[in-house]
Amino acid sequence: MLLDGRKVANLRNEILKRKIKEENLKLKTVIVLVGDDPASLIYVNSKIRASKKVGIESDLVHLSSDTTDLELTK
Repeated sequence: MLLDGRKVANLRNEILKRKIKEENLKLKTVIVLVGDDPASLIYVNSKIRASKKVGIESDLVHLSSDTTDLELTK
């Protein structure tokens, strides 16, 4: 048996989108990215797009690579 991952993901997203809308949920994610790793930025942007598809708002807080642990945990 072959599983169509894209089809399953699309179905899951439609169910989630409908549930968020039916329950009038106002969901938001805030992503903190430290540094400029290109792979991390691609990953974060894909998560933001995926969230938007189902009705979840996202904010990206992009900090420089010289951000200290102390600054990050404030």
